[in-house]
Amino acid sequence: MRSTICFFALITSLGMGCKAKDSSEGSLAGTEIKEGVDYEGGSNLKLDAYGLAFTVPSGWTGQLEGEVFLFEQDAGEGLIVFTAGEFTRSDAEQAAKESIDLGGSVTAVPTSAPAVDGNLIYVDYDVRGGGLAERAGDPNDWDGLGTFTVGDYGISTLALGLSPAPALSKVEEAMGDLSDSLQLRQPGSTSGAESGGKGSWGEELAGYKITYFYSSTGYYEQESFTLCSDGSVFRVLDSSGAYSERNGTWSAYGPTSSGTLEVHLDNGDSQAFELTRDAGGDLYLDGYRFYQEWDGC
Repeated sequence: MRSTICFFALITSLGMGCKAKDSSEGSLAGTEIKEGVDYEGGSNLKLDAYGLAFTVPSGWTGQLEGEVFLFEQDAGEGLIVFTAGEFTRSDAEQAAKESIDLGGSVTAVPTSAPAVDGNLIYVDYDVRGGGLAERAGDPNDWDGLGTFTVGDYGISTLALGLSPAPALSKVEEAMGDLSDSLQLRQPGSTSGAESGGKGSWGEELAGYKITYFYSSTGYYEQESFTLCSDGSVFRVLDSSGAYSERNGTWSAYGPTSSGTLEVHLDNGDSQAFELTRDAGGDLYLDGYRFYQEWDGC
């Protein structure tokens, strides 16, 4: 799918176009987004042309509508407009200072100076004008939250949350979940069943459970990751009986001599491990031996 979500259809002040990358350059974990399909909360989605993957927040439904991906809260109290394109940090910082024409006489006007945190740029908006009445609430009492995420490889995103002022906290929570799940990869990164070639890390790990075990007098530690072919991961951590389980998503990329495994968990935690194998083919994460066994998930 080419030329799908491009935010510059909305931020007209930038006057830029959006060109998708060739989807043959790499793939990510998840279901490729198709226009007109409803995706329920928890769905892991991707857009290979942009090296982009994310998870639909729980309690929300998402659909690609023209040039934007639109999330609607199941309770009908909010919207999130999500889009991606080729824009730089300076483009994002400038756009965060300007009003956004959303069409239908609706404009999102910044009410605060942009706040920068690493590759994230946050801005608050006041939503003015008609056109949202058919959604919910009084359109003149709607507020907005914007999060620009500047990628390392030329593709960046914007999530713009809109809702009646009393329900804005729910939109803010969903945007946090969306941001935590967001993955922007270098062209050629691979993951899950669509691993992109024999010998790639995605192909070598998809469907396997990998486990680290350490024990000493009176203490043991065991950590395992079940890396499913659909891009989902199940992590178990057991430290002398202190036990925890987490779900999430995973991706693996880089040369087979030394690649990277990234894990994004449902509590917002993210981990990145260096992947290597010794001469005997044994697997190591950050220099620690992990045992690899087939799970088939």
